[in-house]
Amino acid sequence: GTEVMCQDYTAGAEATLTAGTYIVFVDDVLAGISGPYTLVVREAVTPTAVTGNDACSAAHAITADGSWSGANSSLTNQGDGSCATATGGLEAWFTFTLTASTDVHVDTFGSDYDTVLFIREGSCTGTEAGCNLNAGFRTESALDLTLAAGTYYLAVDGAVSTATGNYQLNVMGL
Repeated sequence: GTEVMCQDYTAGAEATLTAGTYIVFVDDVLAGISGPYTLVVREAVTPTAVTGNDACSAAHAITADGSWSGANSSLTNQGDGSCATATGGLEAWFTFTLTASTDVHVDTFGSDYDTVLFIREGSCTGTEAGCNLNAGFRTESALDLTLAAGTYYLAVDGAVSTATGNYQLNVMGL
């Protein structure tokens, strides 16, 4: 068939497609390169705008898969993930509860600033379940985790204190 798009050196690609069947190839850039990869395919949706989730204690509750958006320029710093290379990033907080062990994917693809994602178990200061800064060659972040039943707090953080703009949080697996 006709090639719809080709993308390399990135952890993501977007295409507007018409109804039909498509075949996706994942290939290495250079001969001899191999390793694990994650392929995520999703329908584009308009994110739900969120405000008021500046503090972990006011985290926005997520109850199903979806996308959420907001701006971090008026938020504050309440913590940093272990993978952050600097401190002081401004974060938006979210929370979700799992009733069983679940494979969860979260990312900030669609954000227009350098993000960090981190998830804490049980409380705002709980054990870090995962942290990511820059998924692949992107400035956005992504996590694929198997999480046990329980409550989690997720932060969309700025990579540095001056990393501000509009974020988009995408969650799958709930």
